Amino acid sequence: MSLKVQMLESHSMIYVRSYQQDHKDRLHKHLSDWAAAINDRNGRQDITPDSYIISAIPYDDLHHRYEDGTRTRESCSPVHILCLERDEESGYDCLDILFREQIGPTRLITTHLT
Repeated sequence: MSLKVQMLESHSMIYVRSYQQDHKDRLHKHLSDWAAAINDRNGRQDITPDSYIISAIPYDDLHHRYEDGTRTRESCSPVHILCLERDEESGYDCLDILFREQIGPTRLITTHLT
């Protein structure tokens, strides 16, 4: 049985200026790079670590502040940045993207780190 480890971070992103300069925004890329080492260390080849930023800042406020203002909702999803909102007009639904399109069927285990 494979093990897919998902990390979700609520992150306001109000002060983040650039995807290339913020290490939290790029954590999913680093985890992908580290997957082989994680698997080797655990004697497995089926552990898949991943992460998502869930921004509390609505997209309409965020995109004016983030990078050069041209990033769309659709271009945020592939880089694992989602805005915690549902917009019926555009069809954007953060939780739908996260659980249906990105994570897929899963057994949810939650933890709270302090």
